[in-house]
Amino acid sequence: MISGTGLAGTTGVTIGGAPATVVGTPTDTRVTVTVTATATTPAGSVANADVAVTGPGGTIVAADAYEYLPVPAVTGSTPGSGPVTGGAPVTVTGDGFVRGGTTVTIYGITFATADVAVPQASRYWR
Repeated sequence: MISGTGLAGTTGVTIGGAPATVVGTPTDTRVTVTVTATATTPAGSVANADVAVTGPGGTIVAADAYEYLPVPAVTGSTPGSGPVTGGAPVTVTGDGFVRGGTTVTIYGITFATADVAVPQASRYWR
């Protein structure tokens, strides 16, 4: 979602030069977009990108307003096993986990982001 003022007439949005899809009808203060598959950075790249919003008055660019985050990488988990009845806490270690934005799936069961804790020491803790 992009917020600001004078957005009701938005006709296009790009992120890092790649088009984003406007979803629904923009209001004066909000435009909702989805990032397309072409709006990417090279593999392994974490970077900021400019967001450009085009409307009846022209195009305005917000420099470095969108942040590409790394793809999460798992390096391990402990314990390595647990009871078949479940309920045992599991610690998954790795990099690129985002508080409130990372889900964990174990044996086909996906845990809600509210059940996933990201240490405050992580660069992506928000």
